[in-house]
Amino acid sequence: MLPAARLADALQRWWAWHIPAEYGAAYTCVHAVPVAADATAAPAPRPVEETMADTVHWLYRTGLLTKRQAGAAGERTAS
Repeated sequence: MLPAARLADALQRWWAWHIPAEYGAAYTCVHAVPVAADATAAPAPRPVEETMADTVHWLYRTGLLTKRQAGAAGERTAS
């Protein structure tokens, strides 16, 4: 599989149409490792409002938003 994908990558340089095979994608498929069976605990979902407020606060802290643009989210303390 990998040699054919490498050949497709080399041929793609001169072929005018897209070849639906790429070495990077094939390499990823060949070397994929399954996730451990006990790794089923997913993080708890967060409310969208909290995520957006955290994002605006971070943008304000890093200077990418002004105090006026950030509004109340810019003034809150980090939790």
